[in-house]
Amino acid sequence: QMSDCVSGTTAGCITVVRMKAGADANSDAQALRDLIARTAGPYQGVDGLLRKYFVSGAAGGGGVYEWRSEHDARRWFNDDWTRRMLQLYGAVPGVEYFAVLACVDNVDGTIRGIT
Repeated sequence: QMSDCVSGTTAGCITVVRMKAGADANSDAQALRDLIARTAGPYQGVDGLLRKYFVSGAAGGGGVYEWRSEHDARRWFNDDWTRRMLQLYGAVPGVEYFAVLACVDNVDGTIRGIT
């Protein structure tokens, strides 16, 4: 059964997508910048996606996504997405879903989700 990661008026859902080192361009800084330049644009306007962060570290890279709801996230990470990742990178990254229980926003000075 599908449910929103959070009930009420808090932020919805965070997904963390991880690609192991060696599966993509994580070891080459220029290749990583080129990859981001090629792939960032299509994320604008994705229904339900509030923010996407491209991340990289010693263990690999991937993305951190902030969604309006778990439903929106699962609609994006579907079979077509899996096939696209396999075609582009030769591997399918892991996807983890996290409920947002509260959000401390230092930009606008708010704390959301505390009832």
